[in-house]
Amino acid sequence: KEFTKKDPSFIINSHYHWDHLFGNRKFPIEIPIISCSETLLTYHKNSEETLTQFRGIATQEIKRIKEEINKETKPNKILEMNNDIKTYNEILEPNFELRPPDFIINDSIIIEG
Repeated sequence: KEFTKKDPSFIINSHYHWDHLFGNRKFPIEIPIISCSETLLTYHKNSEETLTQFRGIATQEIKRIKEEINKETKPNKILEMNNDIKTYNEILEPNFELRPPDFIINDSIIIEG
């Protein structure tokens, strides 16, 4: 959106990483998330355990990151750290939910446009 001034037509999760897993929820439900079957399988296998782990360390990580921000001088790094704090705070909310991919590609797909 920063470059095109438009919402994305779709999101692609190319692989399973926690930033994808936790970031999917930021997109409106009208924007489909596409992934491969392996990523979806890993999501279902690991998502609850990963969320439990992050909830377990969230308070400690928020404190640690806040201490590090005071020493940081790079604006981009400070922004990243503040985003991490925001994410950890969201994870601690009782209504926090993950969003799995909506569509699965098993073989290949060509996207034109």
